[in-house]
Formats: sequence, structure tokens, C-alpha cells
Amino acid sequence: MSGDVTFDNAFLIKSDDQAFVRRVLDARLRQKLLDCRHQRLEVALTRAKVKVHIDDYVRSAADLDEMIEIATLLAENCSLS
Repeated sequence: MSGDVTFDNAFLIKSDDQAFVRRVLDARLRQKLLDCRHQRLEVALTRAKVKVHIDDYVRSAADLDEMIEIATLLAENCSLS
């Protein structure tokens, strides 16, 4: 759905608006998500809000920084869409 085969094979993406998904999941964000696959991460996007749920405990400050960066990129990309 994102147009990136590696990403699409790694993640389950559900949306009625494929164009929105492609705008929000830009190359930088897709790579960040691929790089943090050790975390159990669930992301819910709407045009009004971004919800990031970590289904595990955060193991380090670096992991927390990574999650915050992903949430920030999601919010920025949604606001641009």
C-alpha cells in the first residue's frame, strides 16, 4: 500500500485512502519504522490525530527517543497532508 515492497511486507497497513498513506509514510518515516521493528508498535492515523501505542516496555532512553521521533514525524506528515 505504501509502494515500498520491503515496508509493505513488514507491516500491516489498513486504510481506505491509499494516497493519504503514501503521503504520510514517506521514505524517511518508513525507514525509521523498519529500523525499530524490535519494538511492538501500533500506529493509528486519522486526519485529526496520531496515536502511537507501544505494546511492550521501552528498554532504554534511546528507544524512547526513537518512538518520540516516529510520533513527531507522523504528526508532521499528517499535518502536511
